[in-house]
Amino acid sequence: MITAKKTTVAMVLFFTFLFSTGFCFAQMSSGSYKINADSLSAGGLESGSASYKLNDTMGEAAIGEGTSASYKTKAGFWYMTNTYLTLAVDGNNENLGTLLAGSPVTGQTIVSVTTDSWNGYNLQVHEDHPMRHTDTVTEISDHNGTIATPLLWESPNHQGFGFSITSGTNVDPKWGSTPNFKYAAFPGSAATAHAKEDYQSATDSTTFGYKADVIPSQKSGAYSCTVTYTAVGSI
Repeated sequence: MITAKKTTVAMVLFFTFLFSTGFCFAQMSSGSYKINADSLSAGGLESGSASYKLNDTMGEAAIGEGTSASYKTKAGFWYMTNTYLTLAVDGNNENLGTLLAGSPVTGQTIVSVTTDSWNGYNLQVHEDHPMRHTDTVTEISDHNGTIATPLLWESPNHQGFGFSITSGTNVDPKWGSTPNFKYAAFPGSAATAHAKEDYQSATDSTTFGYKADVIPSQKSGAYSCTVTYTAVGSI
């Protein structure tokens, strides 16, 4: 007699965003130093008081912002250094439901990024720990694939918890395509899973698909983990 064990899996999602300095078209560098943006102006200085700080330039020529259907230009020092980035997910919780060993469950999260960064952005992911039982000890193993080398969901890589990138802009072919997506484990520290390396005028959305299955002897009960998405702008 085979006794089916029911396992409930769920995730709590968090998201963050930040900027990293990549390169810009006016960049100057040497072996020890790098200037990411510069201007020829009449002056400029950092000044401050106990409560405020001011950075300014004086006498810059030909500054401003120009756009067309496909391009955007930002002329002037402050236009080169000031940019924006937002990140949103379509839900803060993803319940993958109840699974039986040998019958994988799936789910997805749509991550949307809006930025005027001319070098695009990177999407980083990580989990706080593998799917963990409410007993705080028992875990569902992570999938065998890695972000560097995702694997098809097939024997012997057909169990555990993993993710794939199922749609988006300039998705790396390594993630496969429907119905043969390739999966990876969520790393324990932030790592880039998707890179958008050029300017995008509108909101850019990427779909992360999830999949989970367990071994027949997996302890029944509720399992969960926290997955964090981080958008890193490149300027």
